[in-house]
Amino acid sequence: MKKAIILFLLTFSLFAKAQVGIGTLTPQEQLEVNGAIKLGTTASTNTGTIRWTGTDFEGFDGIWKSLTKENSKAAISISSSSNISGFVNVTEKNLILNSINYNLGGGTYNTTTGTYSVPYDGVYNIIANLNMNFVLSASKQMVLIFRVYVNGFLSKQLNFQGGALYLSGYTQNFEYNLSVNVNQGDLISFRIYPVWGGSSPAPYISNFNTSIVINKIY
Repeated sequence: MKKAIILFLLTFSLFAKAQVGIGTLTPQEQLEVNGAIKLGTTASTNTGTIRWTGTDFEGFDGIWKSLTKENSKAAISISSSSNISGFVNVTEKNLILNSINYNLGGGTYNTTTGTYSVPYDGVYNIIANLNMNFVLSASKQMVLIFRVYVNGFLSKQLNFQGGALYLSGYTQNFEYNLSVNVNQGDLISFRIYPVWGGSSPAPYISNFNTSIVINKIY
């Protein structure tokens, strides 16, 4: 009996160290499957894990990433259903647009907080068109800094100076074009920093022709 146990342990040890084949007698790797593999989902977070969520294949390398959409593009356009006012001179203000014109390729935009959840790793181009209205403003000039925040930290900013050419005032488009390198799950938000001298009434952003477009370009 003792010899049988020793023989069993030796045999098991040999098999445990050998390559395993399913559907093949000559596996070339630690595990070789000659056929299909059906995966399920998991809530564990072990690096190197692959799962099927029910809608997509994902791999875990610190965060869950799509294995089928990693190179996909994403695009979203947002705008505002009303004018944006309440500016305070030389004071930063959250820029929240409350309407989604289209959202392609994944990612979500929260119209309450003004945050965009990045769907895939990559470089995203951001084009902001802010239609400033000077018609009723006492000041006909403004410097407006457009800032992009990622996970609550300032990532990029651009400034634009413009205003009314005539005392009667008019609207002028302030356009910003910049890119950020972000990761899946990052949160992008926007803020503005207006400088116009503080006279009242202040210029404001008209909802007409105001929009922000975010595109994954790489």
